Amino acid sequence: ELPFNWVQLDSSDSTISFLGEYRSKSGEIKKVIAASCSRMGMAASASLAMKICERFSPKYLFMTGIAAGIEGKVNIGDILIADPCWDWGSGKKTVIDGAAKFLMSPHQVGLPNFYRQKFREMSAKREFLDEICNEWKWPGKPHTQLKVHLGPIATGSAVLADRKVLAEIVTQNRDTIGVEMEGYGTLYSASESVSRPDAFVIKSVCDFADLKKDDKWQKYAAYTSASYVKRLLTSSFE
Repeated sequence: ELPFNWVQLDSSDSTISFLGEYRSKSGEIKKVIAASCSRMGMAASASLAMKICERFSPKYLFMTGIAAGIEGKVNIGDILIADPCWDWGSGKKTVIDGAAKFLMSPHQVGLPNFYRQKFREMSAKREFLDEICNEWKWPGKPHTQLKVHLGPIATGSAVLADRKVLAEIVTQNRDTIGVEMEGYGTLYSASESVSRPDAFVIKSVCDFADLKKDDKWQKYAAYTSASYVKRLLTSSFE
């Protein structure tokens, strides 16, 4: 029974990808490709996104995974949908009046208006969320209620465990809800590819980028983001 009956595809390079099928809400059988980055960071995600776009010409491109959340705005496990997404390290480092300064120059990639409204409506509902939470089969899960948040997510090349750096990133967009390492590379590659799929970064919170950062919630966060995209495809996203 669908989904997804994964089958590994042959590849001429090191990328491991799988082909699956799912039944859309209308009953149509559709195909999906799943692959993962070989390394963390924008370079790896941009390379993989371009490979997928050029080889398969997808209609949609989703990136799932883990992110650091902004404490007080989101909770562990919460699902974050990037709108917009940018490289927080883009800009110029200089000296002004004897002091080191970073002059920001972020290029932001946002959602098209149609999808922005669609995700905004969905984030206000509890569609899928209780089901996702209840189907978690491993020990331990957060005590907070699972939620979806639509908002700005910053991408950078460094793993963060420093509240001071996080605060500086938030100054680039006061509404920032999360920080991660791959999203902007994925979205930019999709926009520059020949097929130009509609691309989305949907990641879940595994920590708050502080000194308490550890791996405890990474599997749960990866699960909630992937499960949400699975339900988008099979139930509502057409």
